[in-house]
Amino acid sequence: MNNVIQLPGKEGMKWASALTRTDKGTPHANVHNAMVYLEHLPDLQGLMRLNEFTCTTLTTRSPPPLFRDGPTLPGPYPRMATEADYTAIQAYIQRLMGINFSFPGISQAINTMASSQGVHPVREWLSDLKWDGDCRLKHWLYTVFGCPLDRYHEAVGVKFMVAAVARIFQPGCKFDYVPVFKGPQGIGKSTALRVLFSDEWFKEDLHKDLGSKDAASGLVGAWGVELGELQSMMKSSIEDTKAFLSRQCDKYRPAYGRLEVVRERQCVFAGTTNSEGYLTDSTGNRRFWPVECVAADLPWLRTNREQLWAEAVTLFRAGETPLYLDEDDVRLVAEEKQADNMMVDAWEKPIEDWLQNRGTLIQDGLHIHEVMVSGLGMANTQIKRADQNRVGAILRKLGWSVKVKKQQGRSVRLWVKES
Repeated sequence: MNNVIQLPGKEGMKWASALTRTDKGTPHANVHNAMVYLEHLPDLQGLMRLNEFTCTTLTTRSPPPLFRDGPTLPGPYPRMATEADYTAIQAYIQRLMGINFSFPGISQAINTMASSQGVHPVREWLSDLKWDGDCRLKHWLYTVFGCPLDRYHEAVGVKFMVAAVARIFQPGCKFDYVPVFKGPQGIGKSTALRVLFSDEWFKEDLHKDLGSKDAASGLVGAWGVELGELQSMMKSSIEDTKAFLSRQCDKYRPAYGRLEVVRERQCVFAGTTNSEGYLTDSTGNRRFWPVECVAADLPWLRTNREQLWAEAVTLFRAGETPLYLDEDDVRLVAEEKQADNMMVDAWEKPIEDWLQNRGTLIQDGLHIHEVMVSGLGMANTQIKRADQNRVGAILRKLGWSVKVKKQQGRSVRLWVKES
């Protein structure tokens, strides 16, 4: 019994004129021809597609077997493509068309064709949701976490959710705010965020150094990113933290990659902590929206999750929700909550006293090492970068800023009291 897969008839092979050929009429084993086969052979059409959210290639169904009744590769489908999928396609074309494409060549062709047929699972999921018309977003923080039912928490709850939707439909849109859920350990803050974004699209193990390539690449495939106990912020410089949270796209060269990639952000961040005084830099506090939590109603969240997102999609499409605290009274409450959660550093009081005692001697500015050596009694050999960041945060809180000034003919960075 001949069960070899048959070629389409002549009418179905008109596309073959697009193939490049040798002088003898044999199709070349080049990337162009591989792409022609992938585009037109019925068993290969739409087989491999780009997941635009995870930036990986998907196998949408089982690659065709060599024979009609032959074995197929295991699913379930769609799933992330494997080397076996690429090999199966390579072998299929070799058997069907008699063209021996190299593995690198067929891989290039598959990846290029997949990129032209992208899918986005989060966007598709959100688009399929139907809102029932009941308003839940304004009170979801109150209902889930037990925080006060006021205009501030209404605004934070709505804007965070709409921003998360916006980042999916408009990757890289401006949103550099982070709600910080503070409450007793074990009440379910992290679990609630995981339920909200789902296991598949939630990330909680972001690299601790926010200035690193690993932190940037770790955002790929994440929709909601938890800054657990704000550890990433604590282990990064203030400047790195500000830059990271404000970034709308990430540029880096992937491991084993030849070219730099640019990934527009599709995620939002949320902090969790059970600590008092978790904010360290008064100049960057506007980014953080404190949310006091007393519990986490996970059953309600699981039941209403889809409707929360459906409402957020509706508000996003209406285009009338600014992704920042646009009302003065709400912004004032945010500033008060941010001030209440400022960290009190043990070095702050001695530095403040030392600055007052120096008086006019430092009116033209001072070097941070001067503060550390004279103000804190540290030896030069003891000073570390983390200590400088810590002292810099205290100086900013006390109303000082960095200025570039001339000293003995060269430019130096000095801390100057703001007028």
